[in-house]
Amino acid sequence: MDNPGIEVHPIETVGEHATNSVFFTDVKVPKKNIVGKENEGWTYAKYLLTSFLLE
Repeated sequence: MDNPGIEVHPIETVGEHATNSVFFTDVKVPKKNIVGKENEGWTYAKYLLTSFLLE
């Protein structure tokens, strides 16, 4: 999260802070740190969100 191009902005909520907006601008990720297929991150995120909502 300390790499250049990553911006984290807290989203104000009632109670304790638990939500952020995260922006990735021209971030370089080493191949060893890539999870899944390149450029499929949003597809994985949607699946995880759906799984979370169905529990």
